[in-house]
Amino acid sequence: MPFFVARSTTLLVRGGVIAAAVATAITVPQVSASADSTQYAALALSTSTGSTGRAWNYPSPGEARDAAINSCNEAAPAVQHPGTGSAGPYTTGGDCDWKVWIESGECAAIVQSTEYDPETKSEGTSWYTSGRGSTRDEADYNAIQKGTGHRSQILNSVCQD
Repeated sequence: MPFFVARSTTLLVRGGVIAAAVATAITVPQVSASADSTQYAALALSTSTGSTGRAWNYPSPGEARDAAINSCNEAAPAVQHPGTGSAGPYTTGGDCDWKVWIESGECAAIVQSTEYDPETKSEGTSWYTSGRGSTRDEADYNAIQKGTGHRSQILNSVCQD
């Protein structure tokens, strides 16, 4: 009888190992298949012009960021300006950089907040903030909350399905 128990136990252990290996082999491809279906989006901004660019449905964050930067630079190409008064020549545009990237199921926004002096009736410094959320409204709200809240304007937003 001891031989039979030992033999049965060995077969059960081998069977369990084989079953675990088969279950792992079936599970692993499903995990990597869902990871491969994730898409990415990004927003880019030119701080010298306030122009933005966006990109979505890219297979990697890097590709989405690059596409958003290219889109932004197309909207705000580099322009050389002559010097005026005591100020020398300067360049605007062509300075786009990514501000936020997201993956499937997320939204993002870029907001500009600007100081305003009611006495001089002039605008001052601008801040650019980005936010994320599960909806466009939530992303807009989160970006506004990061800024000053003064004279806030949503410049661009994107959602990635």
